[in-house]
Amino acid sequence: MTLTWISGANDSSSEGKGDFAYNPGSLNPFSVLLGPIFGPGSNIYVISGPVVDFAADSKGDSWDYSTELRLAYESEGWAGLIGGDFFKSKSSSIGVRQAPSNFAATVEAGFNQHVAAMLAQCPDCGFHFNLGDALEDLTMSADRSRRIGQRENAAIFGMVEYDVMDKLTVSAEARYAWERVTSTTYVEEAIYQYQGNFVGLDHDRDGIPDSDMNSSVRQSTFHSVNPRFTAKFQASDDVNLYLVAARGTKPGGFNNIEVASLGLDTYEEESVWSFEAGAKSTLMDGHLIFNIAIYHNTISGYQLTQAVVIPTLNETTTAVDNTGRVRVKGIELEAVLAVESIPGLVLNANYAYADSNFLEGTDINEGKLLDVLDDNRVNCSTGTVDGEDCQTTADNVLPGSIVGRALPRAPKHMFNMGANYTKAINDDWSVVLNANLSYESKKFVQVHNLAWTGSATLVNASIGVETENIRLVVWGKNLTDENSVVSASRFADETKSFQRNFMGNPRIGRQFGVTGTYKF
Repeated sequence: MTLTWISGANDSSSEGKGDFAYNPGSLNPFSVLLGPIFGPGSNIYVISGPVVDFAADSKGDSWDYSTELRLAYESEGWAGLIGGDFFKSKSSSIGVRQAPSNFAATVEAGFNQHVAAMLAQCPDCGFHFNLGDALEDLTMSADRSRRIGQRENAAIFGMVEYDVMDKLTVSAEARYAWERVTSTTYVEEAIYQYQGNFVGLDHDRDGIPDSDMNSSVRQSTFHSVNPRFTAKFQASDDVNLYLVAARGTKPGGFNNIEVASLGLDTYEEESVWSFEAGAKSTLMDGHLIFNIAIYHNTISGYQLTQAVVIPTLNETTTAVDNTGRVRVKGIELEAVLAVESIPGLVLNANYAYADSNFLEGTDINEGKLLDVLDDNRVNCSTGTVDGEDCQTTADNVLPGSIVGRALPRAPKHMFNMGANYTKAINDDWSVVLNANLSYESKKFVQVHNLAWTGSATLVNASIGVETENIRLVVWGKNLTDENSVVSASRFADETKSFQRNFMGNPRIGRQFGVTGTYKF
């Protein structure tokens, strides 16, 4: 019988800065062309603020504490375990964004760019007029909000393992978890006028300074029971077979407080039932390792991040929502061969196939795409969820079905193969060679499956020498200069009236280098 106790604590603080515009432009107002609404020859448009700031500047602190106690017992033919754990954490962050030193020049350049774009729409018009804000009326709202998150998690767990026969072992495990999540938000924004001068603090995000504190406290509790069943069978001295059925969960949480009015305040836990069968084998007198696994996962309450519009603020943000049910099935193969006729040469290969699709689910942006499909207009022609007139942003359009669509950012095929060779030069030094090729098929950007990244094939290689303590390697990465983007996502282009667009994370091109290490 063994009693084990493990505890740990962490404390950290951080400062973070980020620019999420994904283009050289920044601090741009919104603009829209209205056209000749005052008769032929007129060009009417709207340029309005506040300018949108995609930069972030914040400071944060966090700490967490965890402890676990478990009692294990092992006897001939069976084993058991029982235990419990507790986890508590708290994190806080505050926005410290200020107007940059070149604020006035940047805003003026952005404003003039939008004016030029509007005038270019009708160069022969004799009358141009902006119904929106003048340059000197533009303001910027900088985030000064404070956010505090707390999480408490307590769990009890147990396991029983039994040898049914000499070669067959079965086990059953279960874990009950209770989790409470608390989110406290103090909303505050600093208002800066066109020249970058501080105007005051805004607590209700209407662009007008005020002195009323705006805070909210949200709390939610989650419960889960996750079992796991395993069967292991030793088919021979070299081959082991196994079956596993298990349930797991992904914690729920809170979205930004601004989307609470849209019914997206809290998102629930995501759960998955996973079934896996496979074999692990060591063949050819230990020279070949070959493993195979097939699996079938069903995810319920799939947590999908999507863009939503906040009507009261006329802003677009992201929110997590539980969207339907997903099935993922696939196979994984692994082989490692130590070539007996060439001592020091080891070959390896891996292949993974994952087929995913939604069994249930709807999406608001899919509804907007279907709405536009019939007449190229955002007019809720497919219907509305509330029976009311179509909103300007069409956020009350009937959501569209995403049944049959593949999961975003999940390649269907992945393959990797490589070779490693080590040969002694003398009693102390050895030469080491390595070559590797990997392949990844295309990945869809969103659940609509209308945009995707290209497939990618990477080739890496290295050559070097080493001793027991020293290693010196010359290497090359991405030798074929693969240029398919690593990932892609949607974003709003602030230089083009915040039109939705795609942003790709570029892949690092061909690289060469030298790495030296010394162990002591």
